Amino acid sequence: MTFRFEFFVFWVLSCAMLSCFTPAMGQPRVIFDTDAMTDVDDIGALAVLHALADRGEVHILATIVSAKHEYAAPAVQVVNEYYGRPAIPVGALLGPGVHLNSNYKAQTLAKRFLREPILLTSQRIDAVRLYREILAASDEKVIIMTIGYATNLRDLLESGPDEFSPLTGKELVAARVEKWVNMGGNFENRRRADGFPHDMNNTNVNWERDPQAAITAIENWPTEIVYVGREIGHSLRVGAALKDTPADNPVRVAYELFFGGEAKDHHCADLSTVLYAVRGLGSGNQRYWELETGRISMKEGAKFSWETGDFPGRKEARLVDALTRPDAGLLSLPEVEKVISDLLIAAPQKRPLPEPPAVEQVDVSTSNGKLVLSWPAAGRDVACYRVYRGEQVVGTAYGTRFIIEENDDAAAPLAIRAVNAAGTEGRLTRVILREMAR
Repeated sequence: MTFRFEFFVFWVLSCAMLSCFTPAMGQPRVIFDTDAMTDVDDIGALAVLHALADRGEVHILATIVSAKHEYAAPAVQVVNEYYGRPAIPVGALLGPGVHLNSNYKAQTLAKRFLREPILLTSQRIDAVRLYREILAASDEKVIIMTIGYATNLRDLLESGPDEFSPLTGKELVAARVEKWVNMGGNFENRRRADGFPHDMNNTNVNWERDPQAAITAIENWPTEIVYVGREIGHSLRVGAALKDTPADNPVRVAYELFFGGEAKDHHCADLSTVLYAVRGLGSGNQRYWELETGRISMKEGAKFSWETGDFPGRKEARLVDALTRPDAGLLSLPEVEKVISDLLIAAPQKRPLPEPPAVEQVDVSTSNGKLVLSWPAAGRDVACYRVYRGEQVVGTAYGTRFIIEENDDAAAPLAIRAVNAAGTEGRLTRVILREMAR
């Protein structure tokens, strides 16, 4: 989907007042890839992402799950709905992958907050298909952040041309992705905030649970990678303040389920990854981190070595914080914790989103006996497009192209509506078939 960056004085001022941060280059467009399965910080990270979106700092293109737990995707949908963005697509891993028990009890969370969790594979959106559909339609660079396994990105890189793009997955990433923000690795030997020591240059669960996916994706990724090592987020702890939020806040409930009672402080591995993906290093006197450039060498089991310096080819870097660079004028770790905690507990703003504009025109062609509909993007606030046959929704497009069986109730007229993240539909645009090429 295509989105125009529009800058308004009131928007900039409101962002500055709400977050003390003004994006220098406009809203980053992000895809959030999470396992949402074992640890509760995935749910906290998604809450932080929505809070940043509430402040106008980021546009969430999709939320995609990299684990096989049947309730992981529904748990992500719970959070999207709580923050007033139910139409943001939730992709699911449909092929082989990691399946473990959910320590925050994703099943309990989904069943409590969703009337009908989508559990059937046939009803889920395939992760790779969703990646390809969104990337193919984007005329702006996208940031992908992974706070779980690299399974989806490995599968994306290995994907071939399809109805959305003639490019291979690797070519599509090279053309459309600005960088991959990768929560993984362990680059420093330091103690976590709870005193548990790290192992220098060891891996972490995001890589070691599907090591071949991590190795393949990292070694073949064609654009910039920024690693958010375990030492960054495990040196920070937030979450206890969730007890002061409403009892029906699903993020609070997830932390309560994880701890078996009252919400407590927990590490920020995934939350810090989201903060960097959206705000970068910070700005002015609110700088959270520095970048250390280098080169990673992956080894068996997704262990690795890291060599500091500037090297030819793609850019690679890792985040370093005030403990590593005390001379850099960075915020202290307690100050960074405060920033993350304030975002984690921020109440959903749920301001009414503008009704999306109508699709201007729909081009129609045929391919292999099917109708191919394509159209220009209707605006930057569009989350998806619904395709109608008469009064019936026959499908949803997450880019600007849709394929439909030509003989599927051909007498009923086709139409398309743009949909914003809140689920509000724009005006209907009818599809004119009389000039269709056959």
